[in-house]
Amino acid sequence: MKTNNLRIAWAAGFIDGEGCISVQDCTARGASRRQFQGFVDVAQTKPAPLDELVRLFGGRVRPYREDFYWRLYTADAARAVRQILPYLIGKRQQAELLLEFASLKGTQGRRRSDAVVARMTEICALFRVLNARRPRHAERLSERAPRIAIVESLPPRMMR
Repeated sequence: MKTNNLRIAWAAGFIDGEGCISVQDCTARGASRRQFQGFVDVAQTKPAPLDELVRLFGGRVRPYREDFYWRLYTADAARAVRQILPYLIGKRQQAELLLEFASLKGTQGRRRSDAVVARMTEICALFRVLNARRPRHAERLSERAPRIAIVESLPPRMMR
């Protein structure tokens, strides 16, 4: 494997485990047109791994409170995602949706059809489901292991 491919594979694993691939609705109140923004980002307490992402894909590292973050928006995010897609496992579906979104977004200033806006809205809703945080609960190592009270108190849909 070439060195650059190895670095891209590392970046994919890093983004897969630590990053976020998403689309958000950023329509201002009272706006006549819906606005969406796709992005890829990663936050860390130390900037070194984020600096490597900058070298690979561009963007820049910014401080945020006590952490640092790196983010790319729609077109740049799509370019990065195309490179890491073959190596993604956990965020593959999000990456594919981001690429579809980027192809729909098109050029700024052009009017989008109602069907395109509807699909972008669907993609945004899919991201909310895919990226939702699930409550953590105790994992049992076997069926004979005792159930912890916290797990017992979870609703049935969380027990699956």
